Amino acid sequence: MKEIIDWDKFVELNWQKKPALFDLPDEPPMNEFDFLQAVHHLVNGELEASPRIRLFADGRNIGPGEEDGLISFVGTADIRSFAELVDIATSKLDSDTFTMILNDGGKLLPEVKEKLKDFLSSLTERVGVAPSFTDIELFGGSYKNTPFGIHRDFGNDNFIFGAVGEKRYLLWPPEYFSKELQENVDFQIKDNLIIASDEALAKFKEDALAFTVTPGTFLYMPDWWHVADVQANPIQLTLHLGLYSQVDLPSLGSIFMSELLNRRSENTNIEVEYSGEQKELPSFVSELVSDIKHIVSSGELEEHANNWWKTRRKNNGFS
Repeated sequence: MKEIIDWDKFVELNWQKKPALFDLPDEPPMNEFDFLQAVHHLVNGELEASPRIRLFADGRNIGPGEEDGLISFVGTADIRSFAELVDIATSKLDSDTFTMILNDGGKLLPEVKEKLKDFLSSLTERVGVAPSFTDIELFGGSYKNTPFGIHRDFGNDNFIFGAVGEKRYLLWPPEYFSKELQENVDFQIKDNLIIASDEALAKFKEDALAFTVTPGTFLYMPDWWHVADVQANPIQLTLHLGLYSQVDLPSLGSIFMSELLNRRSENTNIEVEYSGEQKELPSFVSELVSDIKHIVSSGELEEHANNWWKTRRKNNGFS
């Protein structure tokens, strides 16, 4: 069931890590025309920086050489729809399905990036915590399922906006693929992927929560296990805004301290390398301890953390 976005309710869902489908109250951040125009800019070399593009034909990852040749046709063809782009791609690849995954989407769509920053500002103001960083991606093509199957993006919540067609997502909470389930169902967890037989996958689908994203809607998907499972016309395109919001203190502390210590070592010419064959701690460890004490007692660490926080708040997690 869809609902008009209610930010106060969304904040509650965000803290509880519960997925939900919403209607957008305004125009979507990206439509079909925006995407086609951006691809033309990419092919014609009109972008300051190029995004990373991954292409698949019938689930097979296309190599860099093939990729460049395939993308080049967009610059010369008068393509008027995403469906036409997909048809040309499958014809050139002699494949039944075509999948496009575009990372660093802000490089391809700078205006869309600005819209997403405005969109996210409402959430940042209410939650009070800006994401540690964000990631803009596009997923589209004529595929029925995500090429690499059920997977989980650890620590990454997603807003998924429909741009073309319908895309159905199946979701499972983090605890679903448990050791207890493995005792009864044959599957393996390899890194962030689920490896399972068709019989096991059928059982998983029965237990999944299903959401269908269309133009004018967006899905809030916390870092649950998920897979695209397209039921209708397979041609679809979605825009993903990933929020890496899990800022744990040890990781944050190590980042700050590393930056500050590197800065001090440059100023004091402290030797920061040592041989892996050494059996004892290098002699500069005592200097390292002294430097850490100085950084903390002088307030340099707190100042660095405050500046980082202000920047994240100002940019809503965008670099």
